[in-house]
Amino acid sequence: ALRVADQLDHVWVAELVGVLERRTYPGPPNYESIRGGDRAETSYYLRLTRPICTSAGDPQAPDEEAVSDVGLVQLVVQPAMSSRLRQRLGHSIAATGRLFSPHTGHHHAPLLMQVQSVDAPSTDPTNAQRHPVVITPRLN
Repeated sequence: ALRVADQLDHVWVAELVGVLERRTYPGPPNYESIRGGDRAETSYYLRLTRPICTSAGDPQAPDEEAVSDVGLVQLVVQPAMSSRLRQRLGHSIAATGRLFSPHTGHHHAPLLMQVQSVDAPSTDPTNAQRHPVVITPRLN
């Protein structure tokens, strides 16, 4: 179930809490079948503690669409962060970054995050249970 507090804006930086996973999907040339010859694309994903929705993004970026009932977010990370994430696979994390809509065949989730940082989730039960999503204005 979605609550108003779980609606995020694409132009804000968000902290999302969930379990870190790696998933593999078919990539080029047809994005249909790895067995059929498409290249395997493996990425990090965050399976959220609770589904979220987003509002439409920046009017200057009309490809940022509103989405609802999102339970899986594809994480876009710099190569230097990959080794740190590998150690956290299957564990709960708090990822902070800018949300954006999928816009290429390489995007395999209804919402993506350009990750800025990854931390252990808050151990404060009042924060972790009642506020699984924290949003702050993006600084340009």
